[in-house]
Amino acid sequence: MVGLYCASKAALETFSMAMRMELRPTAVKVAIVGMGAVESDLDRNRVVDDGKGSCYEVLASRMIARTRAMRDRALPAVEVARGRAGDARSGPALPHLCR
Repeated sequence: MVGLYCASKAALETFSMAMRMELRPTAVKVAIVGMGAVESDLDRNRVVDDGKGSCYEVLASRMIARTRAMRDRALPAVEVARGRAGDARSGPALPHLCR
């Protein structure tokens, strides 16, 4: 369900951008934190359909390879949490940066 995951991330980012615009006249700041790969057991038991024999076979193999490459560069969750906590304590919200 990669599509559902991507759609929920896009919705959250769009919602956050709208909140930032609506709250601009107030003292409330809204920051969007775009995470990279974080070590987790979240999908440890996930079964991957590789799409073999379907029109999605090439796309599925590329997505699987990309996911594996991201996992190889994943940061420990504790390190990520400490970094985000430090960001939150450092002052005003950072501007949204397009990636």
